[in-house]
Amino acid sequence: MLMSRRQAAGGLALGMPAVGALAGQSERTGEDATARAIDALTRLIRAREDPPVIASVRDRQEVYLRANQRFPGYIEVGTSVWFALYDWQIHTRQVPSVLIAENGRYVMPALLSNFVLRLDVDEGYIGRGSDTLQ
Repeated sequence: MLMSRRQAAGGLALGMPAVGALAGQSERTGEDATARAIDALTRLIRAREDPPVIASVRDRQEVYLRANQRFPGYIEVGTSVWFALYDWQIHTRQVPSVLIAENGRYVMPALLSNFVLRLDVDEGYIGRGSDTLQ
């Protein structure tokens, strides 16, 4: 609730200095509610951006990172994980880069590791990670 200067001055003239303070408190409450609503929308949008497979990949990277003090150089993945990573890169406006290794395998750099496509495993497969391309 906003007050005009005339209303605030009238309140002060009548010996009610708290009227101006109440108007400022009401305005802050509205701003706080707006900020909370914006935060909730931001969380909702971010949750929709990352598919669940990204969290699974990050979990595997974290396990490797804790054990080896560095991110894995290579992580083998199945086809659905591969395409989810590719689509995630496009969705987050990254330029996806797919390379063909010397042994003919497809490699995609993303999330501080290189993901190697494996066709002989389950489509949702996410490997443990390694330092070398096998």
